[in-house]
Amino acid sequence: MLDDKAVDILYNEMGETFAPLKTWSQFILTNDADFEQKFGRKADKKRKLYNGSLKVDLYQFYGQRVKRVLR
Repeated sequence: MLDDKAVDILYNEMGETFAPLKTWSQFILTNDADFEQKFGRKADKKRKLYNGSLKVDLYQFYGQRVKRVLR
């Protein structure tokens, strides 16, 4: 478990690390309502979920589709 400042830094570093990976999709589950701002991108899709009474969000970031070459 991290304190709030460490979590903010972690989310920011995740956003910077994943940014160049254009074909990768990312799916992040968190209860942080400001996640998109800290991550640095708006999610393509966001789902509200509940773990008992705890509200969490599933942030979905889709990667670019890759054209497959048939041989």
